[in-house]
Amino acid sequence: MRYVRLVESIAKDWKLLALWAALTVGFNLLLGWAAAGMGSYRPLDLQFNGYRSWEAYDLLNALGPAGRAAHQDTWWLDLVFPLCYAPFTAMLLARLWNARFAPGMMLCLLPFGGALLDYLENICIGVALFTYPARHDALMDFSGLVTALKWWGFAFPSLALVGIGGGWSLGAFLERRRRGAG
Repeated sequence: MRYVRLVESIAKDWKLLALWAALTVGFNLLLGWAAAGMGSYRPLDLQFNGYRSWEAYDLLNALGPAGRAAHQDTWWLDLVFPLCYAPFTAMLLARLWNARFAPGMMLCLLPFGGALLDYLENICIGVALFTYPARHDALMDFSGLVTALKWWGFAFPSLALVGIGGGWSLGAFLERRRRGAG
């Protein structure tokens, strides 16, 4: 609970929230730039439905040396990215849901579950990337499962909760303005 209170208190500072938003957007742009060297292929950690080991190795093979090097660049950046998006999303959830209901404050922990899975996924992908062409089929099958769980269990629900909370906050703001003007 102490952690939830910490996130809530930090989330009240709009300047800090804006700084974290800028970091998150900046890293997102940087990751996109690094992934451009992969051509039309998406990095393994952006395969929303996960993947099987044979799909991962087909991708690594199709990328060729230059594409694998670009994937390695995104991998290094992705080690830092969870340190940006998890606190930012947690602060946003705390800010949007704090006035709604007290148990909702636990929602701000959701992004950190996603970040933990992201790091687990990154370790598995790193092993495959940096030891290619050696195969680690069981590890990559596990990585594909972790990738799907990260997206469907944490990332998409976090974004949905931000959207719902933002909608409620906008509705409340517009209602206050309507009452004040009427």
